[in-house]
Amino acid sequence: MRMQPSKSYILTVSIFLQFNSLSSIRRALAAENPRTYLPNVAETLLNLSIFYLQAQPDAERSIALATEVLEIAQDFQQVPVVMQYAATAVQVLQANGVELSQSTPEP
Repeated sequence: MRMQPSKSYILTVSIFLQFNSLSSIRRALAAENPRTYLPNVAETLLNLSIFYLQAQPDAERSIALATEVLEIAQDFQQVPVVMQYAATAVQVLQANGVELSQSTPEP
């Protein structure tokens, strides 16, 4: 008898595929027009970092994605929503056990 994947598993895979696809599209747009699209890239990366923190635990990926959000935020300190993404990225890093130093970019 073949087992069917659970609805939760199917939903998790679907979300993962959608965010990865969105990330690729937004990165391509940001390559052409970074000032317009990098905040959108940061949003998608933040969502993926939370996905890898909660739904599909992978600390290494979660940390790398949250760190990239902070790097993007350095160029958008005057954009409130990007700074909110950065603050959440810091929380993701802390939830992953990363000790933040003085050299960590502040949101």
